[in-house]
Amino acid sequence: MKIRSVNHYNFTVQDLDKSIEFYTKILRMKLLDSSTRDPEFAQKAIGQSGISIRVGYLKGNGFRIELIEYKNPEKVFLRSGDEITYGHLCLNILGLREFYENYKDKINFVSEPLRIPSGPNKN
Repeated sequence: MKIRSVNHYNFTVQDLDKSIEFYTKILRMKLLDSSTRDPEFAQKAIGQSGISIRVGYLKGNGFRIELIEYKNPEKVFLRSGDEITYGHLCLNILGLREFYENYKDKINFVSEPLRIPSGPNKN
């Protein structure tokens, strides 16, 4: 596995529309995409059933951010019972499938590697 670059930073938000307005009007970032994700994909990627999300991608000067608003349920809980209000760092890497196969018995992955069905990170 080789890390090629950082793809985006992620933040969970309560109101995607208000957050997009802040990032575009105040911070002058460019909106790349704002859409509702396919629930089946979201549930696989997050590892929770019954999830519905809206996602916004914005571009700054040399970086991108992803904003996620959970629509259903409004509060999402990890297996331990902690509310999901986390962010994440997404990396572009070579050899992801091989890495997954080599470590799936040692690391508790939420899912196998998935192809993203829509938005700026499609495929």
